[in-house]
Amino acid sequence: MKLRVEKKIENPADQVWELLGKKFASISEWFSIVNYSRPITAKELPKGYQALKESPVLGRYTESSFIKAKEVLTIYSDDNREFEFHAFGAPSFMVTLTRNHTQVFEISTNESTVQIDIEIKFSHVFKIFSPIMKRRMTRMLNNSLEQLELSLTKM
Repeated sequence: MKLRVEKKIENPADQVWELLGKKFASISEWFSIVNYSRPITAKELPKGYQALKESPVLGRYTESSFIKAKEVLTIYSDDNREFEFHAFGAPSFMVTLTRNHTQVFEISTNESTVQIDIEIKFSHVFKIFSPIMKRRMTRMLNNSLEQLELSLTKM
Protein backbone atom coordinates (compact mmCIF):
# COMPACT_ATOMS: atom_id res chain seq x y z
CA MET A 1 0.00 0.00 0.00
CA LYS A 2 1.35 3.40 -0.97
CA LEU A 3 -0.06 6.82 -0.30
CA ARG A 4 0.96 10.46 -0.59
CA VAL A 5 -0.31 13.54 1.18
CA GLU A 6 0.75 17.11 0.53
CA LYS A 7 -0.09 20.40 2.17
CA LYS A 8 0.81 23.96 1.35
CA ILE A 9 1.84 25.77 4.52
CA GLU A 10 2.04 29.53 4.97
CA ASN A 11 5.45 29.42 6.66
CA PRO A 12 9.05 29.51 5.41
CA ALA A 13 10.44 26.10 4.49
CA ASP A 14 13.30 26.45 7.00
CA GLN A 15 10.82 27.05 9.82
CA VAL A 16 8.75 24.01 8.80
CA TRP A 17 11.92 21.91 8.54
CA GLU A 18 13.04 23.02 11.99
CA LEU A 19 9.95 21.42 13.53
CA LEU A 20 9.70 18.36 11.25
CA GLY A 21 13.35 17.47 10.69
CA LYS A 22 15.66 19.04 13.22
CA LYS A 23 13.22 18.34 16.06
CA PHE A 24 12.24 14.93 14.66
CA ALA A 25 12.13 13.24 18.06
CA SER A 26 9.83 15.91 19.54
CA ILE A 27 6.72 15.05 17.51
CA SER A 28 4.62 14.71 20.68
CA GLU A 29 5.00 18.46 21.22
CA TRP A 30 2.80 19.29 18.23
CA PHE A 31 0.95 16.14 17.06
CA SER A 32 -1.83 15.28 19.52
CA ILE A 33 -2.11 11.61 18.50
CA VAL A 34 1.41 11.03 19.84
CA ASN A 35 1.27 11.03 23.64
CA TYR A 36 5.00 10.60 24.16
CA SER A 37 8.15 10.75 22.05
CA ARG A 38 11.89 10.67 22.65
CA PRO A 39 15.11 10.02 20.71
CA ILE A 40 16.18 6.39 20.47
CA THR A 41 19.61 5.30 21.62
CA ALA A 42 22.24 3.30 19.71
CA LYS A 43 21.34 0.22 21.77
CA GLU A 44 17.76 0.48 20.49
CA LEU A 45 18.70 0.42 16.79
CA PRO A 46 17.38 -2.72 15.11
CA LYS A 47 19.94 -5.12 13.68
CA GLY A 48 21.25 -3.93 10.33
CA TYR A 49 20.62 -0.21 10.96
CA GLN A 50 23.29 2.34 11.71
CA ALA A 51 23.56 5.97 12.72
CA LEU A 52 23.36 8.67 10.05
CA LYS A 53 26.18 11.17 10.58
CA GLU A 54 24.13 14.14 9.37
CA SER A 55 21.07 13.40 11.51
CA PRO A 56 20.53 15.07 14.90
CA VAL A 57 19.06 11.79 16.25
CA LEU A 58 19.05 8.09 15.31
CA GLY A 59 15.28 8.00 15.29
CA ARG A 60 12.45 8.27 17.77
CA TYR A 61 10.32 6.15 20.04
CA THR A 62 6.64 7.14 20.08
CA GLU A 63 3.59 6.10 22.03
CA SER A 64 -0.01 6.70 21.09
CA SER A 65 -3.27 5.16 22.18
CA PHE A 66 -3.02 2.52 19.44
CA ILE A 67 0.69 1.72 19.01
CA LYS A 68 4.16 1.96 20.49
CA ALA A 69 6.64 2.43 17.67
CA LYS A 70 10.33 2.82 16.99
CA GLU A 71 11.00 4.99 13.93
CA VAL A 72 14.57 4.63 12.66
CA LEU A 73 15.96 7.27 10.31
CA THR A 74 17.39 5.83 7.08
CA ILE A 75 17.74 9.14 5.18
CA TYR A 76 18.26 12.61 6.63
CA SER A 77 19.29 15.78 4.80
CA ASP A 78 19.07 19.36 6.08
CA ASP A 79 20.11 20.59 2.61
CA ASN A 80 17.20 18.81 0.89
CA ARG A 81 14.90 19.17 3.91
CA GLU A 82 14.02 15.50 3.80
CA PHE A 83 14.04 12.38 5.91
CA GLU A 84 12.94 8.81 5.64
CA PHE A 85 12.33 6.33 8.41
CA HIS A 86 11.36 2.72 8.85
CA ALA A 87 8.81 2.12 11.59
CA PHE A 88 8.72 -0.88 13.88
CA GLY A 89 5.83 -1.61 16.21
CA ALA A 90 3.11 -3.29 14.19
CA PRO A 91 3.08 -7.07 14.61
CA SER A 92 5.48 -8.60 12.07
CA PHE A 93 2.96 -11.27 11.11
CA MET A 94 0.73 -8.43 9.81
CA VAL A 95 3.18 -5.83 8.46
CA THR A 96 6.54 -6.55 6.85
CA LEU A 97 7.59 -2.96 6.08
CA THR A 98 6.53 0.56 7.04
CA ARG A 99 8.43 3.36 5.35
CA ASN A 100 7.82 7.12 5.59
CA HIS A 101 9.55 9.65 3.35
CA THR A 102 8.91 13.33 4.19
CA GLN A 103 10.18 16.40 2.38
CA VAL A 104 9.65 20.15 2.72
CA PHE A 105 9.74 22.22 -0.49
CA GLU A 106 10.12 25.98 -0.61
CA ILE A 107 7.46 27.68 -2.75
CA SER A 108 8.33 31.27 -1.84
CA THR A 109 9.86 33.18 1.07
CA ASN A 110 6.85 32.53 3.30
CA GLU A 111 5.28 29.45 1.71
CA SER A 112 6.25 25.82 1.60
CA THR A 113 4.80 22.43 0.79
CA VAL A 114 5.16 19.34 2.93
CA GLN A 115 4.99 16.03 1.08
CA ILE A 116 4.69 12.71 2.89
CA ASP A 117 4.96 9.37 1.10
CA ILE A 118 4.10 6.21 3.02
CA GLU A 119 4.65 2.62 2.01
CA ILE A 120 3.26 -0.23 4.09
CA LYS A 121 3.67 -3.85 3.05
CA PHE A 122 1.16 -6.19 4.62
CA SER A 123 1.68 -9.92 5.04
CA HIS A 124 -0.28 -11.94 2.52
CA VAL A 125 -3.46 -12.55 4.52
CA PHE A 126 -3.62 -8.99 5.83
CA LYS A 127 -3.48 -7.31 2.39
CA ILE A 128 -7.27 -7.22 2.57
CA PHE A 129 -6.92 -4.36 5.08
CA SER A 130 -5.05 -2.10 2.63
CA PRO A 131 -8.06 0.00 1.48
CA ILE A 132 -9.24 0.62 5.05
CA MET A 133 -5.73 1.44 6.28
CA LYS A 134 -5.11 3.74 3.32
CA ARG A 135 -8.20 5.83 4.18
CA ARG A 136 -7.32 5.94 7.89
CA MET A 137 -3.66 6.77 7.30
CA THR A 138 -4.56 9.51 4.80
CA ARG A 139 -6.90 11.12 7.33
CA MET A 140 -4.32 10.83 10.10
CA LEU A 141 -1.54 12.32 7.96
CA ASN A 142 -3.73 15.20 6.80
CA ASN A 143 -4.61 15.83 10.43
CA SER A 144 -0.91 15.82 11.36
CA LEU A 145 -0.18 18.46 8.71
CA GLU A 146 -3.04 20.62 10.00
CA GLN A 147 -1.61 20.38 13.51
CA LEU A 148 1.88 21.11 12.19
CA GLU A 149 0.63 24.29 10.53
CA LEU A 150 -1.21 25.34 13.69
CA SER A 151 1.92 24.78 15.79
CA LEU A 152 3.96 26.88 13.37
CA THR A 153 1.56 29.81 13.68
CA LYS A 154 2.10 29.75 17.46
CA MET A 155 5.90 30.02 17.08
